[in-house]
Amino acid sequence: GQGKGGVPSASETPASVTDMSCTSVLGDYSYSGPVDEAGQPHGTGEAHFRNGRAYSGPFVHGKLQGTGATFTFRNGDVFTGELRDNFFYKGRYTVSSDNSYYEGTFDSQGQPSQGTWYDQYGKVIE
Repeated sequence: GQGKGGVPSASETPASVTDMSCTSVLGDYSYSGPVDEAGQPHGTGEAHFRNGRAYSGPFVHGKLQGTGATFTFRNGDVFTGELRDNFFYKGRYTVSSDNSYYEGTFDSQGQPSQGTWYDQYGKVIE
């Protein structure tokens, strides 16, 4: 490797794994997708957590991080958007029970911070 940037040689291209057991701050999960040199999830993959949650999207050296992610909860709630350091950062969180949803940013604990809640018809909830 030549530091940042550039095209990695074939020997540096990450391998892929299927249903590899992983542990994270979010809990234990099985991972399928590419891994880095250390065997950590790295690239776009899928995680299925023991608690019933599922994640599909980007990983950066073992962390759930990047854009274009989908996180599904056991109760059917869904987050789509960007994660940073295993937490929701920016996107839409849809509540399955009534299809209301939040769009905006999330704080460092993954809680809605700056954004708007809408009802199932897209009307702003005051």
